Amino acid sequence: ALGMALRRTIDESDESGDFKWTQDEQIKWLSREKDTIVAIRQTRVSDTGTKLVSRKQVQEAQRGKLVELSKAVIDLLYNMILKQFQGIGVEPVGAGELDGPFADLGPVNLIELTTGIHTIEALEMVKSHLMSILGPMMPKNNQGFYTSAVKMPKLQMSQVYMTSVMFGYFLKRVDHRYQVAKQLGILERTYKSEEAVERLEAMLRLSKSESHELSKSLRENESTGSSSSLEYTYYTDEDSVEDLNDPAAWTDPSEEEEEEFRYDAETKRRDLELVGDGRSLEDLADPVSLREYIEQFDSKTMVQCASLMSQEAAVLLQEYQYALFGNIRGLQKEMALALGPPSSEGQPPTAEQIMKKIASAVEQDAVQTIILTFADQRRLILEAVAMGSFLRDAEDYVEKESTSDILTPLPPLPFDDNSIKGLLGDGGQA
Repeated sequence: ALGMALRRTIDESDESGDFKWTQDEQIKWLSREKDTIVAIRQTRVSDTGTKLVSRKQVQEAQRGKLVELSKAVIDLLYNMILKQFQGIGVEPVGAGELDGPFADLGPVNLIELTTGIHTIEALEMVKSHLMSILGPMMPKNNQGFYTSAVKMPKLQMSQVYMTSVMFGYFLKRVDHRYQVAKQLGILERTYKSEEAVERLEAMLRLSKSESHELSKSLRENESTGSSSSLEYTYYTDEDSVEDLNDPAAWTDPSEEEEEEFRYDAETKRRDLELVGDGRSLEDLADPVSLREYIEQFDSKTMVQCASLMSQEAAVLLQEYQYALFGNIRGLQKEMALALGPPSSEGQPPTAEQIMKKIASAVEQDAVQTIILTFADQRRLILEAVAMGSFLRDAEDYVEKESTSDILTPLPPLPFDDNSIKGLLGDGGQA
């Protein structure tokens, strides 16, 4: 009932805040239900007063309740995602809209799908992700996005969609960490600009000049017999006395090894002017970009940020993928038949050979295909990124507001960080 109430508040105007109230009430109810289910483990239920219900029956009842609870959590997460899409004025592509051979999704507010969701730093990575997927065939002008279309396997588009969802989920997690580090002032800074490099070099020259002048002054004081603040060490053991009798022990290494230091007056004047203009190096430092921040992650952190937090999120995405693109297992079997059996020689096919077989299968309609304009591809990719971002927001909110662990933890996926870095693209190049 609460789930239906959430759906109704999405469809209706929510100026009174009914959705948030109903959403919070459902989280409280789910928390109480989870506490009740957990308590079953510590209770032995009797059906006759003398005969105890078997442990197997108790476990089965508990599993059934957990399944129902998980379904309710999935429904809650989905409603929260829909509400966020409504908040930016975008109605996501729904079931059935990608069923035909030619899809016409219509226009969408690209500004709300981008700047309405992501930070400035995250937008740069979204742009790179989009360009890396659309590739070199991407039209050069906006009109071309609506007049140019591509025929592709439906399985391929479903994979692109889910990759973009996971990219959006990953991006939301790392961008949150990045923004916190940025606010706390703990981001490392780099000195890339020409002016910053010049200032650093000027500071080094001035430092070297001061050191040279000090060394020269000390030598002059020693030669004229002037007192200095140098401390002397007295040696009393015989080995030390023998060492001191060695003429080499009385030689000043700086006189032989010091390189000639030339610092003309004009260069020194410019350096003093550059260093003393009132700005610190921090003013000239380039802030670390979000991409550079991510590249500093170790493998463990990378995998942690790219892994879904809950089983409910995984099931939700799987169901959503099936709703948009149909039977994914069926599409995979079609593609496997089109590619044919492995080579009898035992050598795996090259990427070029695979692409040729896929192109042939698409041309002969051996697999289910879909025709999409570049505008519709762009919309699907940006919606998918938004979907991942909203899912992460929903999970985070439920985790913070619930008084019990109503989200079922999902172990990190066993893939390496190289596969995750592939989500980031390569500076916008395909």
